[in-house]
Amino acid sequence: MDVHLLLLFFATQILLALTPGPDWLYVMSRGVAGGRRSALISVGGICSGYLADSVLAALGLAALLQSSDVVFEIVRYAGAAYLFYLGVGMILGKGAGLESGEHTDVGEDGEPGGAVFRQGFLTAVLNPKGLLLFLSLLPQFVTTSD
Repeated sequence: MDVHLLLLFFATQILLALTPGPDWLYVMSRGVAGGRRSALISVGGICSGYLADSVLAALGLAALLQSSDVVFEIVRYAGAAYLFYLGVGMILGKGAGLESGEHTDVGEDGEPGGAVFRQGFLTAVLNPKGLLLFLSLLPQFVTTSD
């Protein structure tokens, strides 16, 4: 891959990362609920989720989502249901999820940030637009002549 193509790819990725979506909403809500540490842990989960998306796209799952309306709808509704579950959990939780403090970073398993990381990961993985983005964007930057 030549340097010009690599720089164009990075510029495109930065612009896409700055576009608001469910990931941004999740990180902001975690930041308000648990502070900077919680927001950073959720960003790590989201980045890991998109890494998993890139692997799944390379293995062909993105092509399956693009070609099958039924599979796409299943993933889409699973993602929407998960975001709904997170929202209801925050509303029904103590202080509607808006309390501050370090105790919110402890997951159910006692591991600091485990639940926050897992939620960020699932938020990214269950977003079908991420897989479709990888399918449509990556081929534009791949050259076959090397």
